[in-house]
Amino acid sequence: MVVHEIHSMEEFKDALEKHPLVLVDFWATWSGPCRLISPVIEKHSDSSRYSSVYFCKLDIDAVREVSDELGIQTLPITVMYKDGTKCDEVHTGFLKTIEELLKKHVERDMETVKQQTFVSHEVQSLCGFQLR
Repeated sequence: MVVHEIHSMEEFKDALEKHPLVLVDFWATWSGPCRLISPVIEKHSDSSRYSSVYFCKLDIDAVREVSDELGIQTLPITVMYKDGTKCDEVHTGFLKTIEELLKKHVERDMETVKQQTFVSHEVQSLCGFQLR
């Protein structure tokens, strides 16, 4: 995977509409902690464990329209969106906290998929369909 750079409000909204799980790293060029987090976000984006997550970064100074609308005032901040809605955020530069955020939401999604698969198999079985 790659960490996608967001350059406009349109790109930001497009990412949230097209991808069920989106992690946005809000950063600024002048922020030392943001520069430290960036390689970690990139590492996680390359991990198959988080392949269901669409990773983005947004420079709050370059895309002021988005940061102003969302009220982003402190850095670093990493925000998780599910189905277009903010579901979690981390206001810290602690790298372990970012990984915990990812695990929490990816594992929750995987559990939902497992439950849906189980129910689907049960319904098929009750209806007399042959399971493969």
